[in-house]
Amino acid sequence: MKKIVFLGLLFATLGAQAYAGCKVDDHVDEFSKVHIIRQQQNVVSSSSGTFGFNLFYAQGKPLEMEVLTWNRSWLFVQRGQNSLKFLADGEVIEFPVNTVDSQVLSGYRSVTTQESFYITVTPEQIQKLVSAKELKCRIYGKRAYSEAEGKDMQRAQRCWSEFLSKIAAN
Repeated sequence: MKKIVFLGLLFATLGAQAYAGCKVDDHVDEFSKVHIIRQQQNVVSSSSGTFGFNLFYAQGKPLEMEVLTWNRSWLFVQRGQNSLKFLADGEVIEFPVNTVDSQVLSGYRSVTTQESFYITVTPEQIQKLVSAKELKCRIYGKRAYSEAEGKDMQRAQRCWSEFLSKIAAN
């Protein structure tokens, strides 16, 4: 019994540590020979949902952010609209949505909607978000919105900072 409890605690601790860190993959694509820096696992949870804010850079192309939402109900994020807004130290920073993908994920006793979309960002905009003392994010859909703020967003800020360091080093 002690062994089972110990293993359970060990896996829970390792799982929490894996979830706590974001990953930055920096490589040259062997087919296109393009330098790519991709962020993964930049996920934050709030009372209104779970959000992913992963940055992607491919040499010669604009910096993009893949935004993911997981909720119990649809937001219906709209392409071409300013569906992603940040409030950084009182300044509203809006981003128009480039592409949208929506899915229903079903599991045992639960159904979750996943919406993902891409926005074009600049390193300067990301630096503003990283530097903000107070940061709030709101994702707007057709008739509703979800948001994250405060400590929820501090994790995203740390991950973005790590990503910017990788870009600066290259």
